[in-house]
Amino acid sequence: PSISMDGVIQICWDVYNPNSNFAKTHPGLPDFYVAATYYNIPLVRFSDLRALLRGPCQEIPLKVATVSDSGTVVMFGVTDYGIPPLVNN
Repeated sequence: PSISMDGVIQICWDVYNPNSNFAKTHPGLPDFYVAATYYNIPLVRFSDLRALLRGPCQEIPLKVATVSDSGTVVMFGVTDYGIPPLVNN
């Protein structure tokens, strides 16, 4: 997967916790999704995060990874509860 350079955030990885019942052919729902963006890209819009949470993520947690040029990665957990309802599309 690649990180979008146009500022639109997207899901890059499905993450599964260790599980003895896991099968690559039938993995089931992931434990969380990871979306990634570069540190030097302007801030991700709340409307884009909300669209991910209410669209592809549904009830599955979302973590956003911000990657710097030096390779440092900072991860943030995002919930629908934390996005202000005053933000319009």
